[in-house]
Order: sequence, then structure tokens, then C-alpha cells
Amino acid sequence: MQKMSEINYTAYLFLTAKFDTIIQSCIQPLKFLGISGFSYMMIHKDGRYFGINNSLEYCSYYAQNATNNRSYIGDQSIIIPENKLITSSWPHKPLNEIHKAYHSRNLWHGIDICRQTENFLEAWTFMGTLNDKDLMGHYLKNPSLLQEFISFFLPALRNVIGLVEEVPFGQYSLPPLFHPIVKTNMQPKIEEFINFLRTHRHLYSSKGFVKTSDREFQCLHLLAIGSSFKDIARKLSISPRTVEGYINSLKFKMGCSRKEKLITLYLDHLDWYGLDINKVIF
Repeated sequence: MQKMSEINYTAYLFLTAKFDTIIQSCIQPLKFLGISGFSYMMIHKDGRYFGINNSLEYCSYYAQNATNNRSYIGDQSIIIPENKLITSSWPHKPLNEIHKAYHSRNLWHGIDICRQTENFLEAWTFMGTLNDKDLMGHYLKNPSLLQEFISFFLPALRNVIGLVEEVPFGQYSLPPLFHPIVKTNMQPKIEEFINFLRTHRHLYSSKGFVKTSDREFQCLHLLAIGSSFKDIARKLSISPRTVEGYINSLKFKMGCSRKEKLITLYLDHLDWYGLDINKVIF
């Protein structure tokens, strides 16, 4: 791992000891999606940034060209609305030196997903190989898969993000991932991805990221779309009392006294990740 500039010694010792393990756990689901190249950038308005990338040149390039509600994608600077995920595909051919650097590493056909918050810009980039011509189109048609990955990635990375909050800048270099996938039938791998997600669900609340069980998440989702406890029990083949138990467990975890507040937090969670309630994987 490349040493981060101007980082305090205690934080540096922690990162060198734990960082590889943390990062590999954060990107683990990408192996199910055929993603060969990955980037995450967090760029603060005061100039601080943190990047995880297959190309460290890209971290600096992106940070220099992303300013004040704008993200530099391809050769176009686009405005990013606050707290909304924006998805954009890469051009068909390399347009600048950074693109050429990726291209030379057999990484291309990328999709950028960006979000501007009050204090910083976040951006995720997902790439295939030069031969993965259909990969970009597949995820543009199925954006919830990459958005679901982001909903896993952020809670998994939360300790690192908290650690580097005061760091002027830091960057971590990933080797190319090269996760092969059978293009003629991606469904088996996608089903593996969905099964992985079901055991790694987190919701965001005033208590931070809260881990949920598969059943808790299912009950909450069905409750949010208007199902009664009896309806949920029938759909999940459990008793209404068991449903109530899962909802009460979530209320306790999320710090809610009423189920209406729990539903509101869930809807806010979906909005934060740009997820359509009718397309949630559960």
C-alpha cells in the first residue's frame, strides 16, 4: 500500500495493518458482477480527498477536476444535484491520458455513479475489460445492481472513512480485479450477488449504519409498500407475531418508537442510494 501523505503516525500504523483486509472485504461482491476495475473517490470541498483505485493517477486527476457540485466524467463536466445519485457511461474511445492509462491496462467500458452532499463529492467507477462491450449496457439497464453494491460498500468502509476524515489526502492502489463472467448467462452470478447481499444488509439511522437480518429487511420492505402484518406473514410463511417481532427488533436497532418512523427511515435509505422501492432486491 502506498503511504498516505501527511497522515498522522497512529492512523498510518492502523491503515498499514488493517487496510488491505478492510478494502478486500469492501469490494468482495464485485466478483459476482464481472467488474474488473473499480474506483471510489471522496472529495471534500476544502480539497481533502480519499481514493481507492486501480490507477493512482486517476485519483489525483479526478480530485483536481471535480469541484463544487461538478464531477469530471470523460471530457465533460456535469452538475451533480445534492444528495442524488447520477449515473453516466464512459465514451466509446479514450479521450484523455487517464483513459489511455486504463485502456493500456485492459480496463474499459466504465460507468460512473456520483453524488454530491453538503460537504463532499462521492464517485464510484465500475469497469470491465476491453472485451466486455456489453457489460456497460447491462448495468445501465439494471442500475439497481450497482446501487445495491454501493449500499453494501459504504457501511463496510465506514471505519476507514471515519479514520481519514482529517487526512489532507490519501489513496490506495488496487490491482486489476479481472473477475470473469459468462456473458451469455449472467443470472447465476447475479443470484450469488443477491444471496450475498441478503446477509450483509445495513440501514442508516441516527445510530449510524445498523445491520439487519434477511427477515427483518423483508418484513420492513413489505411493510413500507403497504402490506399488513397478516399479509407479510402469508407472503413469508411465518406468523403475524413473528413479523411483529422482527419489526420491533428493527425499531429498537434504529431508535424508533413507532413503525411509521421506521418506514420513513427506510424510504430515506432508498432515496439516499437512488433505489426504486419497486426494484429493491429482497
